[in-house]
Amino acid sequence: MRILMTAAAICCVLVGGASAGELRPGHASNLCLDVKGGLDQPNGTSIIVFPCNGGDNQSFTFMGDGTIRAGRRCVDISGGAARAGDRVIIYSCNGGANQQWRVGANGEIIGQNNMCLDVPRFGGAGTGVVAWPCKSGGEDRSNQQWGTR
Repeated sequence: MRILMTAAAICCVLVGGASAGELRPGHASNLCLDVKGGLDQPNGTSIIVFPCNGGDNQSFTFMGDGTIRAGRRCVDISGGAARAGDRVIIYSCNGGANQQWRVGANGEIIGQNNMCLDVPRFGGAGTGVVAWPCKSGGEDRSNQQWGTR
């Protein structure tokens, strides 16, 4: 069973800094957000979607300071300006606006400039996650909605 996160459902996770664990895109519940190659990779390593395997590199923690942590590093929008299509990476936590996230009412994870974590073209295993304008209305948002299991 897959549960989409909502702002109300995870208020306490965000405030308390407790682990959210695996994050799965709405369009493919067998995939998880993943630090490509593992947590020991250098700054700038891509965040991808990959088959869920329970690895540490697929465990993400929402912190009270607005960051999402993968190990000791933060989920970051590459380049610092948060433009459509910028890669989502791991990087040393630095308090930048490009490392600040919140959960939207429909399970979106929203960052700087109202960009959502997005799996381009509803991609499969190995697809790099990017920042993309959050969808609205009648658009299929499942590649921008994230849940836990």
